[in-house]
Amino acid sequence: CAAHVEPRPGAPLVPGDAEGGVAAVAEAQRRAHAAHHAAAGPEPAGAVTRDEEAARASFFTTYRSAAELSAALTAKLATGVCAHCEPLGSLALTTEGRFVSGVMLGTQQGARMHGPEPQLPATPAPLVLITAGVHAREWAAVMGMHYALDRLLELDIMSDDPVARVLASGAVRFAVVPLVNPDGYEHSRNSLPWFRGNRNTSMSGGGACPPVAFETTLGKTGTAPGDWGVDLNRNFDGYGSFGIGGVSGPCDVAQNFPGQQPFDQAETAGIKALIESELAQGTTVLMSIDQHSFGPYILHPYGWCHPWFCPRHPQEERVAEIARRLAAAAQAVAGTAYAPIPSSQLYPVGGALDDWISDVTTRGGRAGIGITVELTDYNTFFPAEGDLLERAGEETLAWLREAILIAGEEASG
Repeated sequence: CAAHVEPRPGAPLVPGDAEGGVAAVAEAQRRAHAAHHAAAGPEPAGAVTRDEEAARASFFTTYRSAAELSAALTAKLATGVCAHCEPLGSLALTTEGRFVSGVMLGTQQGARMHGPEPQLPATPAPLVLITAGVHAREWAAVMGMHYALDRLLELDIMSDDPVARVLASGAVRFAVVPLVNPDGYEHSRNSLPWFRGNRNTSMSGGGACPPVAFETTLGKTGTAPGDWGVDLNRNFDGYGSFGIGGVSGPCDVAQNFPGQQPFDQAETAGIKALIESELAQGTTVLMSIDQHSFGPYILHPYGWCHPWFCPRHPQEERVAEIARRLAAAAQAVAGTAYAPIPSSQLYPVGGALDDWISDVTTRGGRAGIGITVELTDYNTFFPAEGDLLERAGEETLAWLREAILIAGEEASG
């Protein structure tokens, strides 16, 4: 197992205070971007400056707070370094007053830079939903997704990198929400590492649950309140599966309380509103990929049913092929043997995000696809800072690049 490491709450982005760190990273990125476009010849695809590499190494190899991650992403976008993306805007306001937000990759502005003004289609370009941080304690999933997103924002869309060309084409868009559950993530970082749900404890006891013996810091047991919030990955309702499996009561230390009804949490309601808005405009939602961190698995439909009795997915062979490709891409980084399997073979659960996407995006003769990535083989939610945490980012980037290529194929086919 990887060593357990306590995060350093409030640690700066780069040496110095946190606010100054964000500004320094943004300024270094702005200068690098300007220098690149003033140069006589193009840099190699994906090339970054030494300053950028140093800033990234300082930032992404240490666990960061939700506020630091949000500030760094905002600063990155403000530099103008990304010509194929735009802020996604706020999807939800959480119980503790944090915003759930993200980035849209593959916007039409990239296509405009490649040539004449493109003719906008009658309906928006197809969409892929990418999420992480649904479960509070899965820190590596959050850091890995932010690392990968940072790298994708730096892609030179004028290069021959096939991923850059998909993003620059405007043929498919990627809505990336890198931290769905910021309240729970912060509670896990600062109070109860093993905490799983969100912080809407009014639905999970509201102070009525008795305290329990619990690991209050890594490796140390103490007494914790018995109010566990809502497990957001049980709060969806694909195939009518809300509450039917893999759930627990509001005071249960298993922390699988699904809420009182589907989408009664701000975080899940925000994702639902995003997808339903796209579907109402006629958008084809190609797939979703939700990153967690206790693997290594690439899970594909379905998860709501017992593995002996699950129906066949209408695109079973294609779904299995996608899972194999994502697994192979992630494995190529460091040899981590990702297993591409149906979700129900890991354990059946109701109300998960992947099954909901598979359900609601099924239209006409096309079946929806919801994938879950269970990141890394560390056998812990808290891999050690440094090289192991960076590897989580590299494996995330690898499967995400492959997913972009797959989506490009789907959109053009």
